[in-house]
Amino acid sequence: MMKTHAWIVAGLSVAALPLSIGGCGAVVAAGAAGAGTYAYLQGDIEHRIDADVQTVWEAVRQSARELELEITKDEIDGLEGRLVANRSDGQIVRINAQGTGSASTILSIRVGLGDKSKSRAIMRRVELALPPGTPPSREASLREKIDLVG
Repeated sequence: MMKTHAWIVAGLSVAALPLSIGGCGAVVAAGAAGAGTYAYLQGDIEHRIDADVQTVWEAVRQSARELELEITKDEIDGLEGRLVANRSDGQIVRINAQGTGSASTILSIRVGLGDKSKSRAIMRRVELALPPGTPPSREASLREKIDLVG
């Protein structure tokens, strides 16, 4: 009887173990998710372009055609545009344009999980497709990025 009792206690202790570490596991999982979100957000490049959304969007479309991207989504209205395309290597390209005034647009580009060198190459191509005389783009400030979210 004593051996049976010892086995029951041991079994209950092992069964309760995941419950006792569940809180720590949840904290670790939440921390990992937060780190993943931060890393994902850091994969975008964002530039301010001193041109209206429609002008910038025409440059985005022209660049996508020149780079032979397979466009799967292309939406634009008076305030913003969204383009999703596939590269020949299977990476997904996401481009978002957000109008910030009558003559200013924030352009965000992400290639794959955050390949910044390829994203910058696309940004350069878009800049070249803008009308002559358009001022050079500049990296969007943190304040501009927060204003887009909020």
